[in-house]
Amino acid sequence: MDKHKILDKRKIRLENILKEDYIPFLSGRPKRITVINKDDIMNLKINLNTIKTFNEFLEKV
Repeated sequence: MDKHKILDKRKIRLENILKEDYIPFLSGRPKRITVINKDDIMNLKINLNTIKTFNEFLEKV
């Protein structure tokens, strides 16, 4: 058998669809395990407005 170079151009792959964390296109957001409360939202807003770089924000969160 000849070994041909085959380029896989599929955007949706079966191996990705079978993963538990796969989110189908336009299906909405995943279900949350825990609820985000008002204190969490306030802390995120404070961090967004006080931290200078995105990497710092990620470290804080």
